[in-house]
Amino acid sequence: MSRHRRLRNSLRLYCLTDERMGDDELLKVARVALENGVTCLQYRAKNMTARRALQQGERLRELCGELGVPLIINDRVDWVLALEADGVHLGDDDMPLPTARRLLGQDAVIGVSASNPAAAQKAEQLGADYLGAGPVFPTETKSDAGRPLGPKGLAAVVQSVDIPVVGIGGINAERVPTVMSAEPAGVAVVSAVMGADDPARAAAGLRAAVDSCCEGVR
Repeated sequence: MSRHRRLRNSLRLYCLTDERMGDDELLKVARVALENGVTCLQYRAKNMTARRALQQGERLRELCGELGVPLIINDRVDWVLALEADGVHLGDDDMPLPTARRLLGQDAVIGVSASNPAAAQKAEQLGADYLGAGPVFPTETKSDAGRPLGPKGLAAVVQSVDIPVVGIGGINAERVPTVMSAEPAGVAVVSAVMGADDPARAAAGLRAAVDSCCEGVR
């Protein structure tokens, strides 16, 4: 199985953490999310001290290792190294991809945000392993997310590259079939799981919705 095919399988339900959560709450919700269908976890802590973030990250790394789920760190290549995480996700204002690759090595997973085919193709040429494309729908989770792509815009990104793409932004279980009609590897969510009243049920529902759209796909 190729590297990108293996990665695609781990991107079906990609969940980002919410730094507004307390430490114990974050770990509790992350555990039930991973146990109920989340296939990749991204740790995002934009406004937290490094010390606290690394303490949280260490606990998440142990959890992900226990359950066999990749841990991706948002933005911070140094935290990836410190935590021995699986990789990093880079946005437009983060460390350039070639620099991150040089520091992390060829085995690390590097994801990049891309909101249009040109950006997607550039990231692929620079060596990105996967792309996060969005926002697909309007979202309140990220204030600077930009204009929604819609399913057609997501499909244009997916069709422009050979590496896996996940759709992100405003996605819930009801919208999964519409998102998956663009043929991404999977969907990425934050509040749909992390902010759910019942995170276990939310994760299971999202995973079932994604899997039903991928039946017969290998």
